[in-house]
Amino acid sequence: MRTQSTWHGTVVALIALIAMIAATAFIEFTHLGNTTVAGVSDEVFTWFAPAGYVFMIWIVIYVALAIWCVNLSRTSTGDERFAGMPLGRDVVLFVVSCVLNIAWLVLWHLHNMVGSVIVIVVLLAVVAALYIAAKRPEAGLAEWMPLSIYAAWLLVAFVANAARAITGASSSASRIVPVISTILLLLALLAISYAVRARKDDVVFPLPIIWAGIGIGVRLMGVSTLTGVLVIALTALGGAAIYIPWNRVSISGRSGR
Repeated sequence: MRTQSTWHGTVVALIALIAMIAATAFIEFTHLGNTTVAGVSDEVFTWFAPAGYVFMIWIVIYVALAIWCVNLSRTSTGDERFAGMPLGRDVVLFVVSCVLNIAWLVLWHLHNMVGSVIVIVVLLAVVAALYIAAKRPEAGLAEWMPLSIYAAWLLVAFVANAARAITGASSSASRIVPVISTILLLLALLAISYAVRARKDDVVFPLPIIWAGIGIGVRLMGVSTLTGVLVIALTALGGAAIYIPWNRVSISGRSGR
């Protein structure tokens, strides 16, 4: 029989998640700093930025995180403690991630680009730590899949935030540099996705990155059709390469000789 402290973790995590969603809605709809998330982004044209529809992924992330919070009551032992508190490490780290998410949003609205990048790096590190701890061979989907989606999207968000900060501070009018840098950044994210897919046997992690890559290409179609098509094509090829079972292909190739 589980103890009451098992449910404490789930309740605390759900409260933190609800608070994060509520704070996000409040900050966005009250136009903190007289702007919105999209408004700050649109002030400077950044090549590495997805189309607006891509951000609907937050609905998926919120639902997935809610499932993860509820699942805590099944996976915790009921006697976990962290820093003297009757809560497990995962709950504490998740609460920290929610606070960091709100802090990022405030800094973004206040046009503090450097601060927002620093906060999102810390947020990514916290969620990555949760994901790495959860992605065990015996773990169920509800234990690691929400964190996988969240971590992958935060990786995209970090790169996009950094690109926005650099673009805003740069006075270069060259077009070739942002085109090349966008393609290189996309390839780097796809390479990371491939590594996670291979090392962690995680078929979920690459999906938000592929989703974002296609969205970047769609957005760039209105600026440079060639670049937009190239980004979409590279994303599609990279996605295919990520999901091809290379071990089976190599084994089949050797057996046919």
